[in-house]
Amino acid sequence: MNIEQCTWRKDKGWVSQPPGKLKKAQWVLTFGSREILQEPDHILNIRKTYPQALIIGCSTAGEISGTRVFDDSLVITAVEFEHTTVKGVQVSLNDVNMDSYKAGERLAQDLESENLVHVFIISEGTHTNGSELVRGLTRHLPKNVAVTGGLAGDGARFEETIVFFNSGPSADTIAAIGF
Repeated sequence: MNIEQCTWRKDKGWVSQPPGKLKKAQWVLTFGSREILQEPDHILNIRKTYPQALIIGCSTAGEISGTRVFDDSLVITAVEFEHTTVKGVQVSLNDVNMDSYKAGERLAQDLESENLVHVFIISEGTHTNGSELVRGLTRHLPKNVAVTGGLAGDGARFEETIVFFNSGPSADTIAAIGF
């Protein structure tokens, strides 16, 4: 496995190095402030830089890069696996009547694979019941499948969070990557 982490800051642009060393990355995890993630150029540039990757991310209450925490930034982590298959899925809370348990069920069904060993999930953070989401997900996954992830943040505002999966951000999305 190879990993590349890059940070973009409003006042400095790309800090340390611009992204793009891992051209064959299968997964790009992206965290940023809501305002920065809603600027369409950022996601388009990530898509151009990593054309084969599943891009998943969300708004935060502070972005972590290495040992530092930033505000109003964008942190991307590109991952290139040697022997791992990666599958991504998403669900809109509106499609499951805002029911977090049903959202978890739907994601588990869509991820179903006999080789699945881990699921990483990111959910919008203002309308999702995280406990119910995980309960719906784990109830319908094999017992050996580990689940990690979290809820999106919105700085100190708690007004709106966003999640995206391979496209622009949405306020009602839950996305998952299965390994």
